[in-house]
Amino acid sequence: MKEKDLKHRLQQTFDFSIWKEILPLFFKKIDYFSSPENIFTENDKVIDGKQIGTVKLDDGKQLAIFTVEVADNISIVRNRQGLREIAAKHIDQNIIHGALAFFYNKNQVEYRFSFIAKEASLDLETGELIKGETKPKRYTYLLGSNEACTTPAKRMLVLADKQEKGEVNIKELKEVFSVEALNKDFFKTYKAHYEKFAKHLADESNPFRVKLIDNEKDTKDKEEKPIRDFVKKLLGRIVFLQFLEKKGWMGCDANTKDWTGGKPRFMSKLFEDFSKPEKFHSQCLTKLFFETLNTKRPNDIFEVKGLNGKLNGSRVPYLNGGLFEPEKNKATLDIDFPAGFFKELLEFFDQYNFTIDENSPDDHEVGIDPEMLGHIFENLLEDNRDKGAFYTPKEIVQYMCKESLIQYLLNTFQEQKDIEQFIRFHTASPFLAEKENAVLLNQKLDDIKVCDPAIGSGAFPIGMLQEIFEAKRFIYPFLKTNQDFKPAEVKKNIIQNSIYGVDLEKGAVDIAQLRFWLSLVVDELNPHPLPNLDYKIMQGNSLLEQYEGIELGNAALFNEPEVKIYQASMFEEPKSEYGFSKEKQADIKSLIDDYFKVEDKEKKTSIHKRIDNIVIDHIDKSLEFYENKLLIEIAKYEKQLDEKLESLTESQKQQVLSKSKELKEIEKRKKQLDSKSAARKRLLEFEKTDERPYFLWHLYFMDVFEQGGFDVMIGNPPYIQLQKMGKETDILQEAGFETFARTGDIYCLFYEKGIDLLKKNEGVLSYITSNTWMRTKFGESLRDYFTTKCNPEILLNFEDTQIFPSATVEVNILIAKRESWNKKLEAVAIKGDYKVGTSINDYLNKNGILLNDLSKESWVILSKFDYEIKNKIAETGTKLKDWKIEINYGFKTGFNEPFFINEEEKELLIKEDSKSAEIIKPLLRGREIKKYAYKFNENYVIFTHNGTKTRKRVEVERDYPAIFKHLSQYKDKNSPKAIPNNRGVIQTLMDRQDQGAHWSNLRDCAYADSFENEKLIWLSITDKPAFAFDNKGMHVTAPAYIMTSHCNKYLMTVLNSKTMEWYLDKVSSSTGVGTNQWSKIFVEQLPIPELEEEARKPYETIAEYLIYLNDPKQASVLEKVSNEVVSQVFEDIVNMIVYELYFEEEMKSKEIDVLQFVTEKAFPDITQAEDPKAIIQKVYYELQQKNNAIRNRILVASSRSETIARINAATS
Repeated sequence: MKEKDLKHRLQQTFDFSIWKEILPLFFKKIDYFSSPENIFTENDKVIDGKQIGTVKLDDGKQLAIFTVEVADNISIVRNRQGLREIAAKHIDQNIIHGALAFFYNKNQVEYRFSFIAKEASLDLETGELIKGETKPKRYTYLLGSNEACTTPAKRMLVLADKQEKGEVNIKELKEVFSVEALNKDFFKTYKAHYEKFAKHLADESNPFRVKLIDNEKDTKDKEEKPIRDFVKKLLGRIVFLQFLEKKGWMGCDANTKDWTGGKPRFMSKLFEDFSKPEKFHSQCLTKLFFETLNTKRPNDIFEVKGLNGKLNGSRVPYLNGGLFEPEKNKATLDIDFPAGFFKELLEFFDQYNFTIDENSPDDHEVGIDPEMLGHIFENLLEDNRDKGAFYTPKEIVQYMCKESLIQYLLNTFQEQKDIEQFIRFHTASPFLAEKENAVLLNQKLDDIKVCDPAIGSGAFPIGMLQEIFEAKRFIYPFLKTNQDFKPAEVKKNIIQNSIYGVDLEKGAVDIAQLRFWLSLVVDELNPHPLPNLDYKIMQGNSLLEQYEGIELGNAALFNEPEVKIYQASMFEEPKSEYGFSKEKQADIKSLIDDYFKVEDKEKKTSIHKRIDNIVIDHIDKSLEFYENKLLIEIAKYEKQLDEKLESLTESQKQQVLSKSKELKEIEKRKKQLDSKSAARKRLLEFEKTDERPYFLWHLYFMDVFEQGGFDVMIGNPPYIQLQKMGKETDILQEAGFETFARTGDIYCLFYEKGIDLLKKNEGVLSYITSNTWMRTKFGESLRDYFTTKCNPEILLNFEDTQIFPSATVEVNILIAKRESWNKKLEAVAIKGDYKVGTSINDYLNKNGILLNDLSKESWVILSKFDYEIKNKIAETGTKLKDWKIEINYGFKTGFNEPFFINEEEKELLIKEDSKSAEIIKPLLRGREIKKYAYKFNENYVIFTHNGTKTRKRVEVERDYPAIFKHLSQYKDKNSPKAIPNNRGVIQTLMDRQDQGAHWSNLRDCAYADSFENEKLIWLSITDKPAFAFDNKGMHVTAPAYIMTSHCNKYLMTVLNSKTMEWYLDKVSSSTGVGTNQWSKIFVEQLPIPELEEEARKPYETIAEYLIYLNDPKQASVLEKVSNEVVSQVFEDIVNMIVYELYFEEEMKSKEIDVLQFVTEKAFPDITQAEDPKAIIQKVYYELQQKNNAIRNRILVASSRSETIARINAATS
């Protein structure tokens, strides 16, 4: 069957006889019952419901076939959740693997074709049932004459191909109904349309380009941002109207007051019937957007000059809300595009089903839902255009929202299980069913204040809206009230009183507001003016409640701003009225409250202007106040200076002025004064823009902070390295964050800000972020903050589990409260065995551990058994940072080519001047370092150190003429060997950052002498430990490390062991590509027992064997066996005797200890032997004997010790 034919059949009114012809295309074996039984008789929503047969899949699994005729009062389009609940009971009782269900009503043109599967009970890889059922999941297509049916036709024909190959199973069936695949297809094409529109306007020949771009920006890309923003909003408005088409509100009959019978293809029909398609935007869409949807009209009549057909004069609702307010740049009203652009765009939209209800984790309609719309726009945000948005899967959003709500309610209710069951499963216990408790819970749901400080596409606030709404819906029957539950009104009240959000990018704010408007549209039978969200979801920099150094955080609450001036004036400050009077406080709260509900366009504009004026006036006054303080301080220092100069001669005055501290302070404050004057001018410009570089939390959300702060801060803050943010980094550093580290990430500051904005002793923070803070150096201050400034309660660390489809970043979820830490952090490492979509809470209960001893040191989450192993290792050893050893980084040159030379170049330099040999040193680079050894490739470094503790700086020009001549070839841009690198930048010795007192010197390196000493050297990033012993004065370049100690060989064996490999994996940061960081901060944390000299001997003896066997210069000790194989035998012994350092008691009790057999007789010392090779041969052959105790104990170690088995498995 061709796609066109199948699409035609899917668009017909439901008739199962048609499906009897369609289903054999997909399934080989279908059995129909001769006498189907009506199994839905107990449900008043069902007229007739039967299981009419079964489908047998190619893997032997069976699906039931349901046909369910629903009652006339059940909307097929709008009552998706209700339809799933109709079938749920019968799925659980009667179906093993799932069902194909048809929901229809003879009086409605649409019907639903659903695949219902007990997904959580089924392993989709094996098809086998998993114990422990959860509620079924439903995937559904909406079909019928009002639907495009393009997607289901295409997908089902794919299944037909699988049928021919005998590959139709549960997994393939789920793929046919996959929302994710649909979303990818939709976004790919949507983005192409977006780029086409934007490219057209950005073209140099387009006259509108100059009217749209921002000429003040310093790059072309930044200049063109207004163009991209305009196109995003234009397409966003058109997409929004696709959802309104689904509601049936667009193009209703002018002769009726009902909002029914609107045109399903309103937008396409509008374009087709407009007489000037080349002017479709300027003469038609602008009239629809700004003079229709945003304007009250008699009987809601829509009229456009040049529009033919029935749409002209039809009814279109007044929406209000702000989505259809014209841009401030009026040039956008005159923009037009080639007619083909809109034709192709609207044809593309016509291929898809736009579903107005947001998909839940358990119920997926195969269509474009509002959440998908959020994902689309988030991908187009400025920060995500090239890297893809890290939007959070709905299962994660739902978990975080539910847990946040639970933690909030536990501030009021002590009945933890009752609250958890109610929020997670909407089951009201007898306790909550009591009216008094139900009323209290409902009141707490009304009181909650929730904010996302980096709102993005609005996933988390929308999630909180849904969870609060569902909780109110399910507690409602127990309130025992006579009033009806009004979904749209309830949602509107939640949005007005409970939900807040901020984002730096105006585009994100637009998206989030659109999502909230759609959430209201879902529950409205008839259109109502939408609320104005300008002061609920707002643009601003969440991290900065200050401007140009002036703290504005508490201004709205009567407190003066904190002015940061060094050596502040002792003079009396000017008497000036400052802050908001109580009248003004009440005024702004009232204005913001009125603005949410106002519908009149002129009144809305007036209120907006009054609020803006209050804000600007306040900030301007703050600046004036600050300037006055500076002037007073200048006067103070001038007075002090005058007093000093009063009785001096002119020459003395000049001498004093040249060193005057007062003069410097005066100049400094004059510069501050100049910058503040400029700041005042810039503030006035903010009236003309939609973006401001700060956010006034305590002003705009005054109602929240009068109650002490937010109850919940929730979100997925951005992940940006601070050192890559340019000037922004300096501004954030000056803002005084405790968790700031230049090498850190901006999400750390969001944690601190989030906690700071919470209500004390009650507020709940719930963030999902990168987990790099848990083990990195930059995360120290944040880890310390968590245990000293708040109470971390739940920590989920997703290790080796990809949560974000487009990102390799590992993440964690942290739930914390703004109260003292109770030292009871529930934590779990979520591994690869977790499947997205299954219960996170169940996983936590099964695998979680309790952490009660945390500090600024690395935070590690393990399984319960691994946690015990780690603690045992930690208790037995002493951290290397507490040993008397030195760990240092390899040296840096800043420009390797002049300093790194080969053997031939070395000989030439020495031949020219024999003194050159004094500063030419053997060179090792990281890749040449191996486990127990290294390969010296006869490379050298000209080590022109800048002075050490024992030696003066190398005077190259004076003492080493041959080397100076060599280096001069790279001195500056005019030098013969100064050539561009792979980035096109010319490197020279004079321009490099890392240099000493003279351009020929290396930078300061106080430990330069250590390279000459006996030491350990190792790779900093590797999949396996690679520590090698060196006593030949190798000079190691970064990023390798060196360690000097009194027991290098002992430490080498322990550090190369499986035990330390396993332990470091638990405390180090992963690189994300299968390697760990063996950097100083992590190696220092390794706990190693400090042994006496005699106790170290067995380890040092085996170390000598391994050094010999891994030396690339040594010949094989055996004819037919490589040294690598022989070495592994001795490495196995090392691993066992290191295990014995930590687990001695267990190993002796299980008779797997081997240290007792590592004697001088069994392992002779080879350091003084004439023939080490012969000794190693003999020992190796003895270890291979079947009666050898060491061999046999190694063989049974893993089977006798679960500890050893776990470490071996993790490090294999």
